[in-house]
Amino acid sequence: MLGRRNMEREFEKMFKENYSRLCQYAYTYLNDKDASEDVVSEAFEYAWKKYKGLEKDELFAVLVLRVKHGSINCLRHRKTVEKYAAILVKSDWEREDLTGEDEDRLRRVEKVISTLSAQTRRVLEECCFNRKTYLETADLLGISRNTVKKHMMKALELLREEFFGKND
Repeated sequence: MLGRRNMEREFEKMFKENYSRLCQYAYTYLNDKDASEDVVSEAFEYAWKKYKGLEKDELFAVLVLRVKHGSINCLRHRKTVEKYAAILVKSDWEREDLTGEDEDRLRRVEKVISTLSAQTRRVLEECCFNRKTYLETADLLGISRNTVKKHMMKALELLREEFFGKND
């Protein structure tokens, strides 16, 4: 057990020394404090799972790469959400200008949104259409940021399934 405690102490020291710096690094990509903290937390979670198999000098490099790739994935995700949100918020008169393919996509998005629970739909509306952060949405709805994140993950997973099929 002593070995595990030493590992935990070493990892905690690495966390304390690098968390803020990695959050700043993620922020340079994302320009969003909450999203940056989420990306860094996920990087540390990954590093902890792989900690036994990593050399101490590799750990920081792994964290930096995970933060970089997590930030890029977050940006891609944000871009996709914004693209479909933009389609949904078009007014009826703008819909006349949609191509048949765009109209089909819009119908599919609306179909998925109609299947969401009221709470998940509200979270999606606040985050995507009203461009609120997870924290702002959580405060508005009186729920935790993690609950907002779970609702968003659920909605986006259903959209992914609709457009790209099941992820096996």
